[in-house]
Amino acid sequence: MQTEVIITQIIILAVVVLIGAIAAKFRVLTTDSKDMLSKVIFNISLPLMLFTNFFRLEATPQLIANSITILAISGFVIFFLLFAGWLIAKIFRLK
Repeated sequence: MQTEVIITQIIILAVVVLIGAIAAKFRVLTTDSKDMLSKVIFNISLPLMLFTNFFRLEATPQLIANSITILAISGFVIFFLLFAGWLIAKIFRLK
């Protein structure tokens, strides 16, 4: 069930990218319109697709526990990498 949702989303993204590539090849899109369109797709459409698919899932206690675990691990990794980057920048005296 959950794998099907992910595969469907990847296929939809691939189709959108393919349409964009064809439109760019035939110069239907200008540079400004390509920038605007990519911002709309990646900043608005994809997050909305994720949320709508998330609400289709049945929220079981196991799913919620796994989601919280993944969120915590992701947060830890992000903060660890941020700290590591800050430390390396200090060691090598980078601005």
